[in-house]
Amino acid sequence: MKRLIRFLKGYEKESFLAPLFKMLEATFELIVPLVVARIMDIGIKNQDNVYIWHQCVIMVLLGVIGLACSLIAQYFSAKAAMGFSTALRKELFSHISRLSHRELDMLGTPTLVTRITNDVNQAQTGVNMVLRLFLRSPFIVVGAVIMSFTIDVKIGLIFLIAVPVISIVIYGIMRTTVPIYKKAQSFLDRISLITRENHVGARVVRAFGRQQEEYKEFSEVNDDYTKVQVRAGKISALLNPATTVIMNFAIIGILWYGSKEVSVGILTQGEVVALVNYMNQILIALIALANLIYYPERNIRKIQKAGKFTEDWQRITIYRLVRICKEVSSKFTRSKVRKKMPPAFAYIIDELLHVDYNDDNKKVYYDEIIHSIIDIEMGDQFIM
Repeated sequence: MKRLIRFLKGYEKESFLAPLFKMLEATFELIVPLVVARIMDIGIKNQDNVYIWHQCVIMVLLGVIGLACSLIAQYFSAKAAMGFSTALRKELFSHISRLSHRELDMLGTPTLVTRITNDVNQAQTGVNMVLRLFLRSPFIVVGAVIMSFTIDVKIGLIFLIAVPVISIVIYGIMRTTVPIYKKAQSFLDRISLITRENHVGARVVRAFGRQQEEYKEFSEVNDDYTKVQVRAGKISALLNPATTVIMNFAIIGILWYGSKEVSVGILTQGEVVALVNYMNQILIALIALANLIYYPERNIRKIQKAGKFTEDWQRITIYRLVRICKEVSSKFTRSKVRKKMPPAFAYIIDELLHVDYNDDNKKVYYDEIIHSIIDIEMGDQFIM
């Protein structure tokens, strides 16, 4: 992700102002429960209609100002995200234009089209969401906990217990579903490839009577994709019920303990309602933050594909390094070259340095070696 930040160059001001205005919106939102508490404790208690209307006007103004801050934040985040995607797409197109014919054939047209269109759009959406919501949710959670302590320290401890428990539940569900969605993405790539192959080679498929075979292959991949998505959806569906149950237990604790303090005059009824409102705000903010994190995580492969360290990039880089090393090693004896090889990859490098692309069987063998290196997630180490 650090490699992608450079594409925000020229939009530093927008990248700063967007979360700033979102933070201001959150501040006004945290003030609203206190206004409601005043309406109950002073206005309704004393039957003071003028005071009630006065506080209602203040509450509406807070909402209007918060809306204005939200719209301004949306403008700056959209501007920065569009600039980010423009710069990323431009560099990606430039990089693809420099690829050799062999590298283009190896990557395939469907992959390249997906990278420069859909994947860049997903990265743009992710940047937009981060700039708009990254600071808002943590600020509301921390701010609500602090406000609860300013009202009552003992009840504030309920917030300190509830927030970590809700966070752990959200993290557990995310930790379980993210790998499943990554698997679903691989099936989706396969579906796109099969669809394009049938579209481009429609005449060939009909000429050889392979309609049924192609339909069967597509149906199998599509069924696998559906099963994975349904499984991930069932686990994700636990998010709202689980967090709501925890929140309701926390609210019961607030009402139970708050009623005792109201009876002895330590708390007012309005302050108890304000504490319940803060608990609701925390739940909404944590779920929003989970969606914010969950969205880029679910699409992290797409964002990485638009960046640099991808399987395609690793494969191309290894082929290029092999060609360079083959040229350099030809000036030395084989024993000297072997002594300079890293022990962990010595045998593999020695095999790759003697690639004979004129032998199709050997070529397939070497391609499988490189594929295995990347498949076991050792590509970065092998390159470095």
